[in-house]
Amino acid sequence: MTARLISSVPPAYPSLARTQHIAGDVRIDALIDANGHVSSMKVVSGPTLLQQAAMEALHQWKYRPATLDGKPVAMHLAVTIQFRLQ
Repeated sequence: MTARLISSVPPAYPSLARTQHIAGDVRIDALIDANGHVSSMKVVSGPTLLQQAAMEALHQWKYRPATLDGKPVAMHLAVTIQFRLQ
């Protein structure tokens, strides 16, 4: 069974990105450990000005870990964090 998101926090929109009207999706390859924490991540794509904020938010997310034969295991997950200007 794959890892499932339990709790998340929205990213803080960087003021520089906001003033420059930069929006978009940041895609991150995240490693969810056997405890359900994001243990490492690598940005796959997305506006440079939004990447740090996306990673800071994702680092606080909590997952129900993936399981294999009933035991929690680490797994990679592709996560997309959206930034939309209101």
